[in-house]
Amino acid sequence: MNTATTVFLCVVALVASGLAVAAGTNTSAALPAAAVAVTAAALLLVDVAARTRWPPGRPIPTLSADPARVRSSLQAGAYGRPALVRLLDNLDRSGGNVSRSGTTIEELARIQALNPEQFREYLDARVNDLERQT
Repeated sequence: MNTATTVFLCVVALVASGLAVAAGTNTSAALPAAAVAVTAAALLLVDVAARTRWPPGRPIPTLSADPARVRSSLQAGAYGRPALVRLLDNLDRSGGNVSRSGTTIEELARIQALNPEQFREYLDARVNDLERQT
């Protein structure tokens, strides 16, 4: 749904809601106005749900695991760690663990705060897990 349609449905829902409230006890005017308001709101809700959920059957985007990207992420130090973690998450999902959710923001913050030795241990553990799954 484009922006104009979204704005139009918002206006229709608001105006119809106002008419339903203004009709008061006059049910012959209030019911149709309320029905229009609910319908417009439902269409907006369906549009929001379609935009926020990942459509089934559509492939999950993956980061390429080309060596230059991995090397540049490693050279970036703590700033490159989120890219490496996302790459490992994508490799995990593409390896058949589709139910695995991505690493949370809190977990990424914790990983970025690790010292280099601890981060290498984290990477070793994740890679070993991936190797075990294949």
